[in-house]
Amino acid sequence: MTFNYRGSCGSPGTFSFEGNLEDTEAIPAYLNGPKTAKSLRLDPRRIVLGGPSMGGAVTAAVAARTHDLRGAVLISAWDVARAVSGPHEQLVAFMSGDMGSLSGVTPESIASDLEAHADEFSFKALADGLVDTPLLVLTSNDHNQDGDDALVLAIRSKGGHRVTKMHVATDHVWSDRRIELEADVITLAQAIA
Repeated sequence: MTFNYRGSCGSPGTFSFEGNLEDTEAIPAYLNGPKTAKSLRLDPRRIVLGGPSMGGAVTAAVAARTHDLRGAVLISAWDVARAVSGPHEQLVAFMSGDMGSLSGVTPESIASDLEAHADEFSFKALADGLVDTPLLVLTSNDHNQDGDDALVLAIRSKGGHRVTKMHVATDHVWSDRRIELEADVITLAQAIA
């Protein structure tokens, strides 16, 4: 199942980081509903949540507090806490580069929203909640690799041994390695199913 967060990519509503969490938490809840599970012929005990970039950050945050997931996949996941560690003006400039698909926000408002919710996405803080979750952490040659590596180390240092980390020499959007990416995700899903 795929979806767009409210206020993004043409979805109705106003984009917000709190909304991203709520929208993502609604997916397992929806799939766990008896009517939905029956109509889609799925086993709600076998839900694996995944996302790329910001979606990886949201996946990590939701998986850390939703323990009925079968596993999670983080693809070039963005460690939000690292992004907000610099000056506010720098974050505003960074956010202004990707506003075209977001509704109801400005670079200033989205930077402030991100700062207000940074703790909910901090990989360092999320490690405790991910210790027992089967994770596939896929990294690429981008600005997110250090944060992803730190998350894996933090989970392992807390006794988490259900983390598989793989690095692929590709760009942030995996433009030349999409088939390999799909195969890795399917392999994880089959292994934990």
